[in-house]
Amino acid sequence: MKRGRLRGKDLSPCRLLFLDEAARLDARSIATLFELCERLEMQLIIAAPENISPEKGTTYKLVRKVVNNHEHVHVVGLRGFAAQLPETITGHPPTPS
Repeated sequence: MKRGRLRGKDLSPCRLLFLDEAARLDARSIATLFELCERLEMQLIIAAPENISPEKGTTYKLVRKVVNNHEHVHVVGLRGFAAQLPETITGHPPTPS
């Protein structure tokens, strides 16, 4: 098997935006962040309180629990609640019911 060299044009970048202290942002600022990430095709990773919910995409809530000196992390996923066309969710047209 022959392996070729990787070239910049063959790579797709991992576009991430990390944000801490999102509790300080108002609803308009949060909406602006979501819009920016959507336009630039970036993934937003934020540390935020529970009152910040996604309109699109999926949010994962991580809760750390310590019981009898054993640490556990519970992960719960929440899908966005904004109205979207089915093809924007799956990338394919909807299948007939």
